[in-house]
Amino acid sequence: MGFKITDISEKTKPVAQILKKNKIILIALIAGMIILLIPWGGSKSNIQAAKSLPMPEFSLESQEKKIEAILSKISGAGKVTVALSLKSDIEREIAWDQDISCSSDESGAYESDSKSTAVRLQTGSGYQSPITVKFIYPCYQGALVITESDSPEVKYQLTIAVSSLTGLTTDKITVVKGK
Repeated sequence: MGFKITDISEKTKPVAQILKKNKIILIALIAGMIILLIPWGGSKSNIQAAKSLPMPEFSLESQEKKIEAILSKISGAGKVTVALSLKSDIEREIAWDQDISCSSDESGAYESDSKSTAVRLQTGSGYQSPITVKFIYPCYQGALVITESDSPEVKYQLTIAVSSLTGLTTDKITVVKGK
């Protein structure tokens, strides 16, 4: 009751003849199979990146230490101590979905109505978290620089350097001589 190769070839001859006549159908079938095998859609890494955008590290103390190290290299400054104050802390900006609708009444006056909702990403456990678009670093409010020097030229150089490093205007920077 075994099959011979000739039996199989006899059974497939009608199929082969149909495919020879309809080569376009065969090509379309093969192309369809290839398209089905290609992975589509966003990768998991993109979803993961949107879901868990890490909070950037910011340390006021480390910023002060870096600025102190730079300022103490200015000729004549000697040992320098820096104190910075901030206007705000790190802010997180989240994605918003806005629906805006406009309508006009009989007199031709337009009315608009808007509704905003935070865009949330749902995890497998049912937890929904807002999608973070970006983080905004803190802004400096003022700076105090204590130096060993009493020279106006050194104080001016320190003021200009702190302004360059922090973005503060010179009226927000105070340089004084320490003990």
